[in-house]
Parts: sequence; C-alpha cells; structure tokens
Amino acid sequence: MANMVYLVNCAGLGQTATEIQIRLPAQLDARCDAAGRAGRRQPSDSDSPFRPQSNYAVPSGRYSLPASARRATARRGRKLSLVLAALLFAGSGAAQAKIINAASPSQIDVATAVAVAVDGDTVIVPAGTATWTSTLTITKGISLIGQTTTNSVTGTAVDSTIIQDNVTRPNAALIIVATSGSKAYRITGFTFAPLNTTGASNGMIRMAGNGTGMRLDHCHFRPNIAQTALIAVYGTCAGVADHNVMEMGSFFGGSFVFNNGTTSTDLNGDGVWASPTNFGGSNFFFCEDNYISNTHTPINQLIGFTDGTFGCRYVWRYNHCYDIEIANHGTEGGRYRGGRALEMYNNDFHNAAAHQVGGIRSGCLLTHDNTFDGVQPPIGMPNQTFRSFFSWGPLVPISGGYFTTSTTAVPWGGGSGDSPWDFNDAHGLYDSGTVTSGTSPTLTDATKSWATNQWVGFTARRLSDSQVGLILANTSNSLTMAVYMGDSRYAVWAANNQYQIHKALVLIDQQGRGKCDLLTGTTAANTINSVTGKPAWPHQALEPVYSWNDIYTPSRAHVNTLGSASPGIQANRDYYNQNTGWTPGNPLTTGVGVGTFAQRPTQCSAGTDIAGGSNPPGVGYWATDTKTFYVCTATNTWTQYYQPYTYPHPLVSGATPTPPAPSNLRVTGP
Repeated sequence: MANMVYLVNCAGLGQTATEIQIRLPAQLDARCDAAGRAGRRQPSDSDSPFRPQSNYAVPSGRYSLPASARRATARRGRKLSLVLAALLFAGSGAAQAKIINAASPSQIDVATAVAVAVDGDTVIVPAGTATWTSTLTITKGISLIGQTTTNSVTGTAVDSTIIQDNVTRPNAALIIVATSGSKAYRITGFTFAPLNTTGASNGMIRMAGNGTGMRLDHCHFRPNIAQTALIAVYGTCAGVADHNVMEMGSFFGGSFVFNNGTTSTDLNGDGVWASPTNFGGSNFFFCEDNYISNTHTPINQLIGFTDGTFGCRYVWRYNHCYDIEIANHGTEGGRYRGGRALEMYNNDFHNAAAHQVGGIRSGCLLTHDNTFDGVQPPIGMPNQTFRSFFSWGPLVPISGGYFTTSTTAVPWGGGSGDSPWDFNDAHGLYDSGTVTSGTSPTLTDATKSWATNQWVGFTARRLSDSQVGLILANTSNSLTMAVYMGDSRYAVWAANNQYQIHKALVLIDQQGRGKCDLLTGTTAANTINSVTGKPAWPHQALEPVYSWNDIYTPSRAHVNTLGSASPGIQANRDYYNQNTGWTPGNPLTTGVGVGTFAQRPTQCSAGTDIAGGSNPPGVGYWATDTKTFYVCTATNTWTQYYQPYTYPHPLVSGATPTPPAPSNLRVTGP
C-alpha cells in the first residue's frame, strides 16, 4: 500500500473525498464534470495553488446536461441524437479528467501517480519532505500540485511539500517536462531544497519540447541548491513562470537559462534568426511576478542571473529583483546562435551593491518602465559584442575567411574585418606587419609611423591563431587593444607575431540585428548561408535596441542602455535611449519620445543601415495612454512596432481562448 495511487471522485472535491483504487473500472473516470471545475476561483499570490473553496462542488456526470434539457427529456421522452451526445462530450473537454493523489512526496510515489495520469489529469502531492535521487519525467499534459504556498511580493513561503535535490550528478535534472502542442502542463506548490553539494548543469527544472502551455508557479527555491541553473527552457517551449520565490545563495548559478530557439531538426537556433522577431507575441517564454534574490555576501553577479543562447526569446516583466542581472550570450563560442530577443519591463530592481543591470551579447532588446533603488547601477544594459575582441577557436585561416574541418571548431571566428560572416569594410586589408615586442593588450611594430589613433575601431588579427584585439588607441608604432581576458586563449602579443589590420562594420547577430538569411549545417566545416550557398553575411535587418522610462527612483535619473567599444554599435543608429530633452510639438530626431498618442510628433527621423537594409527603424515613440511603441521607418512616417503581450499571462489568468463549438447541429427525434 505504500505506493498506492488514488483517484478522487470529482463530486466530492473540496469536501470529504471518496477515494477509489486505480484498479476500479475506467468508466468511473467520466463522472468528473468539467463545467464545475471551470468555475474554480483563480488563486491569489499567497493562495495555495490547489485549495478548493468551502462552497466548491462539482455535480456528477449524470447531471451535466442543462436543466432545461432534463425537463424537456422528462416531458417528451425525447432522446438526444448521437450527434448532440458527441457535442456535449466534446464541449466538456475535461470530462474524463481525474484527480490522482500521490501517496507521499517520495519520487517513486509521485512517479507512480504520474504514470497512470493522462492528458488533463491533476496529480496532487501531499505535504511532507522527501529526498529525490532520480529524475521525474513528465510527458503528459497534466498538473503536478504540491502544498507549498508563496508570496512573491514579500519573498516568503510556507514550505509544505519539500523536495530535496540529491539527483545523481553531473547533468542532474530533478524534473523534466517534455511539452507538446497546445497541451496544458503545470508544476506548482513545491519547495525545492539543497542536499547534494556537487554542482549540476543544464537546469534543475527543465522544460522542453514545442509546447505552448507550460506553467511553473508558486514554487519556493531555497538557497544554495547546487545547480548552475534552477530553471532551464529548451526546444521552442513557450509559457510562463510566475509567483515563484527564488533565493540564490553561495552556489554560483543562475535563476533562469533560456535556450528556447531549437527544434529536433534545428539544433542551433538558425530558424528563429530567419523568422520575424515578433515583439509582443506569445511565442516567447514569460517570467512574471517572481521574487529573485541574490543573498551572497559580498554580492557576486554570477549568482541569480538570467542567461540564454540558441536563439532564445524571453520576456522578463513585473518581477522583484534583488541584486541580479538580466543577460544573454551571443553568437560566439560554438556553432549555436546567440540570444534572439528580450523584452524587459515593469520590473523593480533593488541593489545592495554597485553592478550593471545585465547585458546582451546578441539580438534585439526592448527595455522600459523598470525601476531601480538602493545603490545606483553604474550602467544600464550594455550592448557587448564579444567577437569584436576575442575569437573562440580552434580556427585555421583559409582564403575568404576562416573555418576548419574540426567538429569542435567555431565557424564565426573573431570580428576581425575579414570573416565572411560579418559585413566588413570593403577596403579589405589596411595594414600588416611583424611584432617587434608585445604583451597583452599591446603590440609594438618599430617599422611603423602611424598617425595617432588612426586605427581606433579597427581590429588586429594574429595570423598564427586568428586571435583578435579591438584597437582602442595607437601611437606611431604601437597598438593598444581591448581583449577578453575571461578566456585564457586571449592574445598575448610577442616578438615575431605576424598581424593584419581590417575593419568590421557589422558582426553577425550583434545587438540591434534581427531577421536574416537562413543558415544551414551543423559544424564549422559545413555551415553555410542557404541563400548564397557559402559562408557569407546573412543580410540581417537592423532592429535597434530601444530603452525608455527605466528610472533610478531616488534621483529620477534614467538608467540607459549603452554601446560598446565596437564601432558597429552606435547611439541613434543601433540603439536608442529616451530623449529627455524632447518636448511635444517638436520634431523627434534622436532617441525615444514619450507622451500620449495625441502628442506624437508629426516629424521624425528614420534609421540608417550601413549594411544596406531597406526601411530601417529610426527614432521611437512610446504612447503612454495606448501602451503602444512606434518607430520611424521613413521620414515623418510612424509604424506600429510593439505592444506588450497580455498581462497577466493567459495561462495565469485562465483567459486562454477555447476552440468554438461546432455549428449547425440540431436535436432530432420524435
């Protein structure tokens, strides 16, 4: 009996449950009426995710017909046609949904309950503490409900159903959810606690597949869980994580990792980059109304952060953030592509130490209406294109660029100005030479007589390994460069190193770039632009970064995004901050204007794409009354660009539309 699984007759939900063993006839399943379940009150932030109200009752299946239909049946003895019976059954789509009670919070009891569940069922896990040593995998559209409650405003929780993480390392997931289609999946009401102290990667809770109905909510993550990411999103999984309380302690790990741009036939996110960005759409993963706190002393930015690659798209909104940073990785360190798009708005950030808001290393960003207090961030969201000053190898130079037959190689190389994947200065090679002496980040070539700072914004590439440095300054015979010292392979210049100087204008997938040609191939050796049939610049559209109404509340100072040392990231071309000097009635020629729709200026400046794209977005305007963002796509021409997606998310509010019932059906009979 220890592993007994029970079904709950829906007629008694919220009252004294009549429990029946799983071996009873399946026909009893049909006695759950969906209509009663649909009337359930939506839980508030501090509610239990499954707490029926005192007056909650579900009529049994035999009374699921409307009262008028029952009276008509009694009066005339009319029989429903087979068509109408089928309609009524389909109309109560969850008519066979079951409530299954796991016998305990142990992994084997929960897994046993999940095993007998089918799409639409709910598995209830009781209060208690259990240690899990193996992974629970969920492939069905079910709800898994524990008894923990959270308050994500105050960051508190009542820990009732506690799962201790002791799953075998290294790649140890506690729960994996394989989503599919429009099925509804939910995990709610659990406390996750540390036990195993060996670090694990790829996410403790992993949500994958191509589903659009994933929800993870009202869970409490205690400090010091030994996972590099508490929650990871893979595949093209879309949905929402909401009202969770996440306490990040001494273990260096992130709160969320998003790798949700891949499919079974596209493992690198190429398809997402070849598709429209779709700002304001539903095909992002949403994080809203969560409480995330970095409690490490001293504050370390590698704790509690968000991250993403593989063409990820996510929305970060209405969260309460304590010393955490929001970020993604770029197209740089592997065949996979970098983050595709990020929306960040209406969050409150509270900082006990000085650190940046985060940063994106590729793709598009809209950041607005966030507030900051405590220690003022020294910078907002920087646009950092790491390939400007580092090359992830191993790489072998060849004619027309560089790549290698090694399956572990990186096709992109550094942003050296002669990589075929970038849009480069047509001049080509500007200069070359042999190092007389050097170190990092400086080289000296005694044979040169350059003009002071003539090479600022250019790139020096070492021929022996294709390592690069972005030139920040030069004298008559020396170059000082920016290099990425976070990897031991950065360029340390030495006598007799040979170098070349080129200039890159736009790097593949850099910040402010969006939809592009489809790339194909899985290795550095066979990756090509499918339009040109060879490694080539993928004609990426200019989709600038926009920032407005991000405010440090103590002083009302704006917390703006900013460019990097790369010459390819420039203000009022690749990114736009709020123009605080603009007033209604005047033309808008730089930045982002903010006001009502009626105050939107008639005169605006369009964008300029140095890579030759057509109708690039320029200045932006946020209409505060309609919550709509416009961009100037031609002189004095505004185009609607973005409206935030429904809040709360439909999976939270229960507003997901249902398919319409079949029409033209009628009752037949005497």
